[in-house]
Amino acid sequence: MISVLKEVRGVYVGKQDIVKLATVTLFSGGHLLIERYPGTSKTLLAKALAKAISGEFRRVQGHPDILPTDILSFYIIEL
Repeated sequence: MISVLKEVRGVYVGKQDIVKLATVTLFSGGHLLIERYPGTSKTLLAKALAKAISGEFRRVQGHPDILPTDILSFYIIEL
């Protein structure tokens, strides 16, 4: 896990708490919905994580009439 964190942090600079939480989610076998304002490097984070574990990157393009519940069937509140 430490090597994955280092590799992702080399590409995704800043917001290290988000990188750590995303990595923990990945290694715990969970799914991650990255939801933020446009231009906040959501895709970069996902691509860096996928590359760090030699995984595959896919994304769902949302628009105003699609909610996270439409994709995941429940909503996770961001604190």
